[in-house]
Amino acid sequence: MNSRYRQYHYAGPGSVCAAALFLFVSQTAAFALQPGDTLPPFTVQAEKSSLSSKDIAGRVAVISYETKGTAEVNRPFKRAVLQRWRQSDSSGPAIVPVINCFSFFGFARSICANRVAAAAKKENLIIYTDSDGRMFNDFKITDDQSNIIILDKKAVVRFVHAGRLDDAGVQAAVQLIERLVRE
Repeated sequence: MNSRYRQYHYAGPGSVCAAALFLFVSQTAAFALQPGDTLPPFTVQAEKSSLSSKDIAGRVAVISYETKGTAEVNRPFKRAVLQRWRQSDSSGPAIVPVINCFSFFGFARSICANRVAAAAKKENLIIYTDSDGRMFNDFKITDDQSNIIILDKKAVVRFVHAGRLDDAGVQAAVQLIERLVRE
């Protein structure tokens, strides 16, 4: 009887951990942003300003959420969007590039923000940072990927992509933005 207890005792925690992991993964996947979802509220910071979901209300929005290591993955898409529209063009989409800085701790987080500010000056573009991880968590961002989210004027998610967009994907996404701006 004692040996049965030990077998159960050793098998039990492993089974419980496996079940908990499955539940966590299925819950995380179930709540990822999908086309048709309403955009969660957010606030992101730039060197001298901040931007919230209220600031882009009523506009089509193109959000790119990346890490330092994935910032070049969708450069062709970002270049196509910026060639067609500039950030300051109020008749075009709100262009919201965001870099994850929350995964850094302490002083490294401010170094990340400083590097983002330097890159923003070089690119002549406002680049925002997610320094507290709220956007990452609320949007269920795919970690270590270039994430692209396109919203219509009612803040409804119309397109979500994690990873590299191929040439056809870039063209399709830009055409979607053009269509949404005209609506």
